[in-house]
Amino acid sequence: MFYCVTDFYRGDIILDEVLETLTYPNKLDIELIRKLAKSHPDIQPFSNDKLDQIRRMVIEIYTDGSLERIFFVCVSGFNTEQCKVICRSLEFSEDNYDREFPHKELLSAIKNYWYMFRKST
Repeated sequence: MFYCVTDFYRGDIILDEVLETLTYPNKLDIELIRKLAKSHPDIQPFSNDKLDQIRRMVIEIYTDGSLERIFFVCVSGFNTEQCKVICRSLEFSEDNYDREFPHKELLSAIKNYWYMFRKST
């Protein structure tokens, strides 16, 4: 997390991994997937039937609780102080590098789970 804060552009892969692994799944992601698929039909590598099959599979994963279970397995190893560090790193990155995340991934990660570890004022 240190490099995410002190040298963002060299440590950005760390933050990307944190976002990928430690963002609580949001059911609205399904809508984003649909929207992105429709907005770029010219680069679709799949037929419409295959794309529909993938969408159904994603919807099932989002609705059966699998992603939530995986998320909680990932975060269960952190103690409260470690969670606070993750939250502060996400907040710092959101404050300073939000332009690097056009889909508001940092804000989503904070709002969906990490907000509860904000430093109380």
